[in-house]
Amino acid sequence: MNNHLRQYQSAEVTHTHPDHHQIIIPMTGTLDLSVDGKHGLVLGSTLGIVVSGEKHTFKAPNHNHFMVLDIPTDPSDEGNHIWAQSVHTPFHTMSQALITLSDYAIFCAAKSQQNDWFPLWQQLFLQTLKAEFSHDCPQLPQRLQAVLHYMEQNLARKITTPELARVSCLSPARFYEVFRATFGVSPQTFFTNLRLKEAKRLMMQGRSLSDVAQTVGFSDQSAFTKAFSKAFNQSPAKWRKQELLTKKT
Repeated sequence: MNNHLRQYQSAEVTHTHPDHHQIIIPMTGTLDLSVDGKHGLVLGSTLGIVVSGEKHTFKAPNHNHFMVLDIPTDPSDEGNHIWAQSVHTPFHTMSQALITLSDYAIFCAAKSQQNDWFPLWQQLFLQTLKAEFSHDCPQLPQRLQAVLHYMEQNLARKITTPELARVSCLSPARFYEVFRATFGVSPQTFFTNLRLKEAKRLMMQGRSLSDVAQTVGFSDQSAFTKAFSKAFNQSPAKWRKQELLTKKT
């Protein structure tokens, strides 16, 4: 396995990195991570950032793979917004640009391609992330970030709008209004789209359609195929075949 692709054990581990920062990008599974007492989960579109010297504890109870970027400390880089802000907030919701970049890395890793793609990919990923931390890309309100994180943790089951409203600390009516104004769709439509987006990621990793359907919360493969076909005007199997052919060219 390449040194930037890692699997974590179910046993809890605590340590520090005195000479490098670390960015942990989810591929499969969930990483339970605490950084200097700030706890969260690395999964879905949520990455984790450990600043050099920070004590952190982690474990991953189930099958997992993560893309891990070890970034050497550099005195000239101390003003970097990524490290400055991650001391306070070690978890970051990836934008669509970062998700697309991570999907490409997942594809390359799954196909065991040569590592000549990795240095340029890492540079582009870091530049995009730095731009977001510099507020060149707008950040979601904290209430909605909490809701998106909750959705990602519960892809395998049904969640209701009142349940999401409680997470946001808003009334159901006010939450629905704010959510729709921000994203342009209802919370339930967004959640379905989020499940289907995760399904795409899992399919590109070679997972079976029945396994994907169960992982993202559909009752069976038939229900998953129906929802996927409605959203993308083609079956999951046909979509995956086209994606694989496109990436080979």
